[in-house]
Amino acid sequence: MPDQATERQVWKLDPLTLQEVLVDREAALLQARDGTPMERIWALRLLGRLEEAADEGERLLAESDNRFAPLLLLAHVYQCQYRWDEAARLQGEALTLARTPAREATVHHHTGRRLLEEGRYREAAEEFDWAWDLHRAAGSPEEVARMSYSAMVLARRRSVEYAFSDSDELPPA
Repeated sequence: MPDQATERQVWKLDPLTLQEVLVDREAALLQARDGTPMERIWALRLLGRLEEAADEGERLLAESDNRFAPLLLLAHVYQCQYRWDEAARLQGEALTLARTPAREATVHHHTGRRLLEEGRYREAAEEFDWAWDLHRAAGSPEEVARMSYSAMVLARRRSVEYAFSDSDELPPA
């Protein structure tokens, strides 16, 4: 995914949802028009032009010799379209191509974000925990590892908040 630290901040991450929030629409439009293929797809997704983003992502993936980043980007577009199974399949393929602990951590973090959006909080927490461990083992920058740790805490909190106990009654049918 394009780096958030660009000249103009196009987006920011909402720490409560782990979703990207568009900050500079004009900069995103500029990226969608003039950016690299990856930047274009990312900007189209931010702008809500999901069909275009998916079409371009599929084309990029089909033409790529190095499929790792395009797989994760297209999986993210599919995730935004609620195409969970397709996103999971692409993330699984990316995991087989990871080949380094840092890249494997990246895939687990992305998988955790998908699971979080699906409401599968325990599984998301496990993926974020795995990403956190791998980032630390890989010597990733502290802020990168911290993102996975914070996401794990959020997923665990949601898991507890939304858990049913045996004493919870379901409403009558």
